[in-house]
This record gives sequence, structure tokens and C-alpha cells, in this order.
Amino acid sequence: MNNIDFITAKELASINPDKLKFIQNIFVDSKKLSEKEQMPYLLALLTKMKDKKISFTKEELNLIVTYMRANSTPQEAAGMERLIQMSSLF
Repeated sequence: MNNIDFITAKELASINPDKLKFIQNIFVDSKKLSEKEQMPYLLALLTKMKDKKISFTKEELNLIVTYMRANSTPQEAAGMERLIQMSSLF
């Protein structure tokens, strides 16, 4: 999942472009994180989303996750699942 472009993906065309830019930045930034760094990153991200008043509907999140799964390796998919499970705690 090296060069995913959330902004131009046809599957995500129904999502606000500003939200897609936000997701694109998260994707790029999160690739640099170790597993240990993911939780603090997630907490900071939630604060940033609240400050910027960014939220996603369940449908938007499902579209994004489905798109990411379709374009990821099994290892990346496992990492996404862990991140999704962690985020569901909030």
C-alpha cells in the first residue's frame, strides 16, 4: 500500500475532499510509526480531529477501511485491524 491516493480514488468520491486529505496525511504519517507509537499518535489524532471539527460517518469509515483493505498487504491489513480495534475504545 505504498502509493494510495485517497483523494482521487473513485471508490471514495462521495467523501468530502478535505476529509480525504486528512486521511491521506494520517496514512503517510502512520507508516513511520512503530507499534509502540501508534496509541499516542491515535490519541493526538483524536484531539486534532476534535479541534478541527472533523468527523466521519459510519458509512464514510466503512468506505475508507474497505478501500484500504483492498489495497494493502496482509501485514498492513493486520496493522489496520489493530488500529481499528484501538480506536473503537474511544
